[in-house]
Amino acid sequence: MKNLKIFIFLLSILAFSNCTNAQQNKQDRKQIQPAISEDVKQYLKEQGIDINAPIEPMLAASETKAIVHVNCAISKGEFLHAERYNNFESSGEFVEQRDSDVDFYNQSGLHGKIYRVWFIGNKYFDDATGKVDISEMSDYLSDACRISDNVMVNCSHLGVVRGWNVSDDEKIERLAQILKELKTNFPKIKYIEATNEPDYANEGVTPENYYQYYKIYYKAVNKVNADLNPESPLLVGGPAISQFSLTWLQPFLDAYVEDSSPDKRIDFISFHGYYTKPDSAYILFKDNPSLVKDQRVILNQELASRNMKVDVPVFITEMGMYPGPAFDDFTSMKNDHLRQAAGMASILYWYMESKNTYPFNWVMRHRSEGRKDQLVTRTDLGLPFVQTEKFTPYGNMMLMLSKMKETRVTAEPSTKPIEGKGLYSLAAADSSGVSVMVWNYQGKQTEGFKAELNIANLPDSLRGKKLTARIYRIDRNTSNYHADPDDCNLQLVEEKYLDGSEDLSTPLDLDPNTLQLIVLEE
Repeated sequence: MKNLKIFIFLLSILAFSNCTNAQQNKQDRKQIQPAISEDVKQYLKEQGIDINAPIEPMLAASETKAIVHVNCAISKGEFLHAERYNNFESSGEFVEQRDSDVDFYNQSGLHGKIYRVWFIGNKYFDDATGKVDISEMSDYLSDACRISDNVMVNCSHLGVVRGWNVSDDEKIERLAQILKELKTNFPKIKYIEATNEPDYANEGVTPENYYQYYKIYYKAVNKVNADLNPESPLLVGGPAISQFSLTWLQPFLDAYVEDSSPDKRIDFISFHGYYTKPDSAYILFKDNPSLVKDQRVILNQELASRNMKVDVPVFITEMGMYPGPAFDDFTSMKNDHLRQAAGMASILYWYMESKNTYPFNWVMRHRSEGRKDQLVTRTDLGLPFVQTEKFTPYGNMMLMLSKMKETRVTAEPSTKPIEGKGLYSLAAADSSGVSVMVWNYQGKQTEGFKAELNIANLPDSLRGKKLTARIYRIDRNTSNYHADPDDCNLQLVEEKYLDGSEDLSTPLDLDPNTLQLIVLEE
């Protein structure tokens, strides 16, 4: 996908898929295809996409031998449990099972550190009475507070950007009233993200004037904190742009430096991680997740050049392989769901290499685009198939992360990813055991790996003891609702006993976009 035109074409296709009636879902799956206009067919053909091509299983066309070396004696600091940073996009969707979704995540080990929610529109403030009413959001926000230690509210536009034809001072008063109502009723709300993707969707917002809107947010946050003096004060940040873009970040930071107010603040910097767009072409991170690896270094250079602190937290509040209605296999999500699982693990890996950087998963259930779902919400053809207590391969990847131990240790594959594709590994250890996650992100490529996992220098608490090795797997047949919708959550595929008196070794067989987790415990 090289330009925005394909987004517009595919949105029309996606709209058809979402409107397909339930009766169609009972037909032969091979017969159900979106109605595609001739111009869309021609455009897809020009992109090299054959909509009639069969969806082949994800098998290795070739295999490479490799070794993954884990050294439990070399610490890399606290393991960042990225599965605890997530998006909760279900304010108007999937309400019937939202309570059970929250319970399921909490019981499964996916209770959050920060979950991000959406607060859109001006209807919460009554211009005539000057009153705030957030009652219709109460259930949504209550569920968000049950599933996470802290909540980030994305204040997408409200009246700050458009909708309130009043002075900036009056906008500050109105926004402060809304935020005060939110914080009073839901104390876990801690982070306020100012707007959403102003570079992509908001007419009238430019790199040069964004900070004028941002000032309204930080002044409103300061007012709420002064009025309430909460135990956990509100924090504010932005610019929540759709990509890491110096075109937007540099004017934002310049305006902050030039702001003479002693009360100015940027508590965190946020942006999204789907693609980079240096010119007119979209370069999607699904084609090379490692493209994100230098973003923090570049940002720190910008901060340092302005004498700003370089330890400000960075929140990548959305990220993924498939922005908009993107895809790799057009007519089925079956393989794309595996690509999403292994690809998200890969982009998380590169963001986790940077300090004070927190990538947010996206999303529990998406209102329209099933490739992003963590919970089973659609068939492989995108038709409604809302299930409770069932994970997609992506959700199962997050479960793998939740089983990782607390101190990250070195894990080095003998072969390095090339342009973000290849063999990846993460390892962690503590007094309770050792966990190693290994995966083969290939996207559409087909290289497999026959690897050997070597674990050296076990923690003293495990030395000389009989250990249990539990091995979990995600592939085309395992932990995958496309293979078995009745038994699709993370599967324990092997359990064996090992002698902890020496270094350990175990084989790994990784087809394209396959993930494996090994947990060693007494």
